[in-house]
Amino acid sequence: MTTFKLFTLSAATVLALPLLSGAAEARDWSKSGSVTNPKGNTMTWQKQKHTGDGQSTKTMTWQNKNGEGKSEANRSWDKESKTGGGSRSTTNAKGQTATSSWNGEKTEDGYTSSGERTGFHGKTQTGTTTISKNDDGSKTMTRTMTNEQGQTRTVERTLRRYND
Repeated sequence: MTTFKLFTLSAATVLALPLLSGAAEARDWSKSGSVTNPKGNTMTWQKQKHTGDGQSTKTMTWQNKNGEGKSEANRSWDKESKTGGGSRSTTNAKGQTATSSWNGEKTEDGYTSSGERTGFHGKTQTGTTTISKNDDGSKTMTRTMTNEQGQTRTVERTLRRYND
């Protein structure tokens, strides 16, 4: 049985990309906190984010009973050319690293992107996502993912606003 993990490029990421504007003022923020599950295990975390000049960098570290992990994400968006890209690297408490990278562009009727992901155990997936506008105001998102063995899975969804 073949299983696919969802490609890390989410629709929310795709739809939020145009918000990274080249004219935006630089901003920095940080947050931290902790959470305890019903078994009494506690995880603490720290997040830092910098945005500005069409770029965004986010770093998150966490500590739990298994050790410490870290995730770093970088994104860029060129408002003039309507293109962008990004990457993410996550290291878990066992020292294993997963990476992903993608690039995309806004099209006349939506958005298209492609990327690659390598998981914690070294398995690689490639994928594409296309979002296009429909006549009724909804959008269609088509995501195609291919694993190392060349097996492909395509998922198509209709996206609507909540009040539509």
